[in-house]
Amino acid sequence: MWHENPWFNVILWFIIALVFLTFFQGGSEFSWPTAGIVGFFFILIFTQVILAGLKLKKLCAPSEEGMFIGEHRFEFDEKGIHSQGKGYSATHNWSVIKRAVKTDGAIYLFLDNAYAYIFPISQLEDSGKFYDYVDSKINATDLSS
Repeated sequence: MWHENPWFNVILWFIIALVFLTFFQGGSEFSWPTAGIVGFFFILIFTQVILAGLKLKKLCAPSEEGMFIGEHRFEFDEKGIHSQGKGYSATHNWSVIKRAVKTDGAIYLFLDNAYAYIFPISQLEDSGKFYDYVDSKINATDLSS
């Protein structure tokens, strides 16, 4: 989102600081040492937020030894999607697929708001046929419920 951009936050804090200095200066002289200390404090907070975000990003990345990265096999039938990979096998009924989204590079089958099977178009023989098949299964499930 545009409001999550770090530059937006820097500019926003700068504007807040200018407004604060304009209205609460009280006619006294501007103190550069005080401004430096306050500026250092805000830069320190901003740095801590950036470092926490980088740490969170690293914690959310899949492990090289985990089951998430690697080869997965998918089979589609009338019952649902059957997947198999390193150390797991699963079946998802068509009723749990919330929506299908086709982009320029992939087809996403959302099982939840943030959890999706991602099928790169480069790995599919006929992406249009695949998308139509999946979309018809999802719509058929919606109509029957």
